[in-house]
Amino acid sequence: MRFLLLLLVAWAFVLTACEETLVEPAYVGSVSVTVLDARTSQPLANTALSTTPATGSYATDAQGKAVLTAVPEGTVSIVARRNGYDQLVSSVTVTRDQTQSIVLLLTRATNATPPSAADRPTPANGSINQPVTLTLGWRPVNATKDDSLRYDEKAKTLTIGERKGTFPGMQAQRTFRVVWVSTTKPTPYDLEATPAKTVAYSGAAVTVKME
Repeated sequence: MRFLLLLLVAWAFVLTACEETLVEPAYVGSVSVTVLDARTSQPLANTALSTTPATGSYATDAQGKAVLTAVPEGTVSIVARRNGYDQLVSSVTVTRDQTQSIVLLLTRATNATPPSAADRPTPANGSINQPVTLTLGWRPVNATKDDSLRYDEKAKTLTIGERKGTFPGMQAQRTFRVVWVSTTKPTPYDLEATPAKTVAYSGAAVTVKME
């Protein structure tokens, strides 16, 4: 009898010790991010994105876009990082089961490295009996022969060669800002200079005439 009584007391103690624990559900939403160059408004691909609180790491596509999913409801900070640009932090309010849109404008870093000086120029310094017409050519390292910029002094034209090949995340559209330089109009190197011509480049060869 005493054993049965002890068993009943122990069982009653177990029942009173068990309390219901309520777990608050985690509500999430999404954020659609578009990253643009602050000066040209061109999309910036391969921009690294992260959030605080942390939800994951993302990168923008060729259109400068990325969708951040499973972002906690409430105010979230979004950090954008891209080589050659200043880091940007912006806040957005996330609503449950909704997609918020935000546009981030990145500014070029003031310490960005300018293009290096041309090497192996032709003709060499001090050359004589050279033709009076001039053709300037430029090609990046490891480029194909058609992937080039070419300036013809006689025709006063700049030709942007046809694009060859693709790679993941490549920007389909590019903008060239052309600044003409001559002995009568010397122009210092300046990324912020007003261009004489703005060329929308989508991969096909383009020829620009000096005006």
